[in-house]
Formats: sequence, structure tokens, C-alpha cells
Amino acid sequence: MHLDSNDLLGVIHKNIQQGKRKFVSLYQIYGLLSTLKQISRNIFLLEPVCRLDKDLNLHDIPVTPKIPLSVGFYSKGLDIDNWDGRKEILNFRGNYGIEIFKNRLERGDYFFVGYSNGEFVGFVWIEFPPVTEAGYALKNNEAYTYDAWTFEKFRGNGIFPAIEQSITNYVRDYRHDIKNIVTHVANWNKASLSGVQKAGYRIVRLERNIVFLGIHRKQIMDKKVPTKLFIRKE
Repeated sequence: MHLDSNDLLGVIHKNIQQGKRKFVSLYQIYGLLSTLKQISRNIFLLEPVCRLDKDLNLHDIPVTPKIPLSVGFYSKGLDIDNWDGRKEILNFRGNYGIEIFKNRLERGDYFFVGYSNGEFVGFVWIEFPPVTEAGYALKNNEAYTYDAWTFEKFRGNGIFPAIEQSITNYVRDYRHDIKNIVTHVANWNKASLSGVQKAGYRIVRLERNIVFLGIHRKQIMDKKVPTKLFIRKE
């Protein structure tokens, strides 16, 4: 997406204001040093990432989580101020997290959530076309999953790939216009790379995540994907 100088300054000003609100929210939870570390990733970042694609025409090997899991979703119209999972989001992202969730829902994104024995265990977001979160334009028949999270005490139970497969099943059933789902995972994030590949995604190339003053872009890298990033499915 091209921005002229006036648009760019407007985006930067907006991002700075958002950054201030994010800092205040996270500072109340994590303190100064941890908050600065998190905020710095939205100021300037160069990070290698994998682009992974999920071809919806390909058969999935079902993932069975190690604990009971039910998956549902929320979309535009959710009253997040009275939602029963609001407290968990506030606990690790603060009021700014709630603000961002509201903005995503208003935009039309879907929020897939996992529950185990009544406890909120994790979530994954999906954005349908036109996609804005990927760092570049996707095709009109591609959706994008992002901001996956499993709460710490439930990690290692196969929750993330199970939620991803629930998203895949939903898209196959109700969004026949979507033929491919795209996601990005940082090269260092072995747990997420493993989980998303178990869900049926495949690494298609390496890219560079570029962040400057809250503006996110991806750049294709002319490098072969290291073999160690391909996870053997169990």
C-alpha cells in the first residue's frame, strides 16, 4: 500500500498516540523494563519470519488436544465489555488490549476461542479480505490468521493447532470464496511453527518483518528455508 507524505505523517501520529495508550496499559501490568521491551518491537524491528499457507483443498490430519477442548468464535456485535473472557485479556494486555479487540471486531475480524472445562485457554484471530494485517496485500480469495495466544498454564496441550483447525473447518463450511489461509510466524518461535504446521499449514518462503513507528511491512527474502524450520508431524 502506497502512502503519500501527508498520509504517512497521519499514520505515524496515530501510531504514536496508540503507543502511548499501550505503554500506559502494559506498564500497570509489567512495570517499566518489560513494557519498554514490548513497546520497542513496535518502534523499530527487523525480524525474519516464515510465511505459511493453508490450502483449503488439501486434507487435514486431525489434531487431538491433550485436554478437553471446545472452540467457538465471536464476530462483530460482541459486547466485549460484558464478555466473560474480558478479565483474562485485561490481565495480560490491559485496557489497550480491549481497545484493539473492539477495533478488530468492528473491522469484521473473527475471534476464535478455546475453552477447557469452562476455562478460557487460548485464541486465534482471522481477518477476511481485504486483509490489512499481513504486511502486504493478499489475494481476494485469501484470509489471514494472526495474534494466536495460549494462556501459559495450558501450553503444551495442542490447543493452538486445534483452534487453527477449527478455523479451517469454519472457513471451508461458510466462506466458499476463501481458498487459502495465510499466516506468519517468527523463525525463532519454534512452538508456534510446530503448532501451525501440525494444523496443516506449510512453509512457503522466508520473509522479513519490518516495523517502523508502528507501521508493519513484510519483505520477501531470497533465501532457502532452513530444513530445521520444517517440523515433522507426529
